[in-house]
Amino acid sequence: MHLNIISILDSGSSMSSNPYIQTIENLSLKISNYTIINVHLLLTKKNNYKEACTENSKNFQNYNTFTPKSYYELYKFLKKKKFIIHHCIPNNFEFFLVNFILRISSCKLFVISNVGYNPENFNYFNKNFLQKFRIFFKLRARYYFFRLFVLINVFPKIDYFFESSGHVINSINNGLSKKINRIFPCIDFSYYKRVFKISSKHYNPSLKRKISEDFIVFIDGMILDHKDVTLREGKASPKRRFKYYNNLNKILATMGKIYKKKIIICLHPQNSISIKKNDFPGLKCVKFKTEEYINKAFIVLFHEGSSITQAILLKKKIISLQGKILGDYVSQRCLLYSKPLGLKKILLDSSDYLKHKIISIKELNKIAKNNYNKYIKENLVQDYSKTGIDQVINYLRTI
Repeated sequence: MHLNIISILDSGSSMSSNPYIQTIENLSLKISNYTIINVHLLLTKKNNYKEACTENSKNFQNYNTFTPKSYYELYKFLKKKKFIIHHCIPNNFEFFLVNFILRISSCKLFVISNVGYNPENFNYFNKNFLQKFRIFFKLRARYYFFRLFVLINVFPKIDYFFESSGHVINSINNGLSKKINRIFPCIDFSYYKRVFKISSKHYNPSLKRKISEDFIVFIDGMILDHKDVTLREGKASPKRRFKYYNNLNKILATMGKIYKKKIIICLHPQNSISIKKNDFPGLKCVKFKTEEYINKAFIVLFHEGSSITQAILLKKKIISLQGKILGDYVSQRCLLYSKPLGLKKILLDSSDYLKHKIISIKELNKIAKNNYNKYIKENLVQDYSKTGIDQVINYLRTI
């Protein structure tokens, strides 16, 4: 059975498209003449199109690309065939008309979320009423407006949602929409019509990885500067910022000496601030190479974030960096991984921790061997014989 699968995204924007590069590449290997609809021209002035797209377009140059010059042209294209569309469009009002056209087309939509992370956000933890209101207005109000437009049939629902994380699937199944639907089967407010569990993008039974233990790798989350943090807790003071990076760098330097390994800083993709401020003096900092260096990690250090799921799957030695200096939001997010995995932790509030205790490699290996399996089973591997993309294709062929 031939599948008319295409992806729709703003490929001229690295922020919008980079998270989908690998998924689209994997899909294209299974589908002949894979096509991408690039809606960038609809969102920007025509005379800025070439400049905006040139750098990022190289990521998608191996695919057939349709770039509509008007919304009507997009609509006509979608009416040609009964496409199954890989939906990579943000749920915000910049893409209002794109989402509306997808709604009135006869195409089926699917989303692939194949990281295997825990999305709990702790938006209102330790916040007073005014702080909760501000957080709701800045972070959550837009979501509810979007859901309203879905309910009144202005925006489309997602026909097929492919998810790796058991946390996410449980959240959907225990959500208000599903509860109402179970009581009243004729009423369905769900955004995702059907949900399927698949393996994480990090799992590939046929892939021969170059695994080594050459480096101590720190996964940077730009945790003092990321908008997810600043919107909830405000901008970090210069004093707090200095203390955080001063203690962090001392810890990294000491670990490098103890374990005789080079330190690699895998910067967050959006972190240009640390480069400008030279937050990691004398250390090698890289971007967009986190997966490569996790494969080569002797020990992985992190606070929180979805990138750690690859290290869990590979059963790498992992240490959680915690402390009050991180703030309430990040501290709670740290526990999402460190607590169920039983990870050893280092407190950033004190820079002399290694004078008192050195974490043994034997202990870290024991934790990786004994504690990771449950998380892997629930969030990273659904079928040990197939990749997540193979599972997606197999599901779509039967629908």
